[in-house]
Amino acid sequence: MTGADKAATTLQDLAERGWSTSFLAARLETTPHTLAAIRGRERRRLALALDRRIQRLAALLLASEPADHGIAEHRSRRTRTAALRRRAALAQLVAPVREQADPVP
Repeated sequence: MTGADKAATTLQDLAERGWSTSFLAARLETTPHTLAAIRGRERRRLALALDRRIQRLAALLLASEPADHGIAEHRSRRTRTAALRRRAALAQLVAPVREQADPVP
């Protein structure tokens, strides 16, 4: 087992580039639910083998576009939009925590 932070960040980056969870799950031989839980940081740890598969697949996919793999533009656009909304929502949750941790003198 290993920490899921790097995998979560990688999956979020892939989603922001339009790679859908279902496409990734099929290539990684896991379920979309598992990948969504990792990306959403609901899982703190994951199997080392899955972490390595995620990193290898990301290295291949980040050099190409979803359309190169037969993913329709409207599907990758929807994935990108949802991923960017998740990032914005997370940023709003983190900002108040930072303000509490760093009070202004």
